[in-house]
Amino acid sequence: MTWRRIVLSFFLLAMGVAGVGFSVKIVEFADDLTAARGLQFAGAHLLTYGLIATGFLLLLFLCFLRGHFKDVEEPKHDLLDKERAYDARLPRV
Repeated sequence: MTWRRIVLSFFLLAMGVAGVGFSVKIVEFADDLTAARGLQFAGAHLLTYGLIATGFLLLLFLCFLRGHFKDVEEPKHDLLDKERAYDARLPRV
């Protein structure tokens, strides 16, 4: 078994465990929402998740508006050019 297959297997296992945990949380939220007390347990969690998701989506939208996804290869080429310029300044040994 290669390293790549081991890493992929671990990643898939971790994603599966995380998915199950997230699904359990969603079921708990839904159960709490149908209870007579309403959002007593899940309200703070839902608000936190909602604010974080909204902030992430706003940052993603801002990146689209600023054109960060027009040429996704440009940062790589900039970094390689800077590395070549830096290497050119180093003394030859």
